[in-house]
Amino acid sequence: MAIDINPFQNPAVYKSGKTSPEGAVYNPQSPGTLTDNSKVTIYLKKKGWSWGGDWNSLKDWQHFDKP
Repeated sequence: MAIDINPFQNPAVYKSGKTSPEGAVYNPQSPGTLTDNSKVTIYLKKKGWSWGGDWNSLKDWQHFDKP
């Protein structure tokens, strides 16, 4: 199972600096942006979901998945 939340506000950011979707900007100070301290992030991680914001190869701020 996977969930992507607000991709334009929480894009995937590659090490090259490219974002997906193109033109999206990750701004942790913007309301609704997912961070380590977001209620949504904390809740889903407690329920066993992994978060793309924890990844090292890229940061996929929008992405949560659970086997």
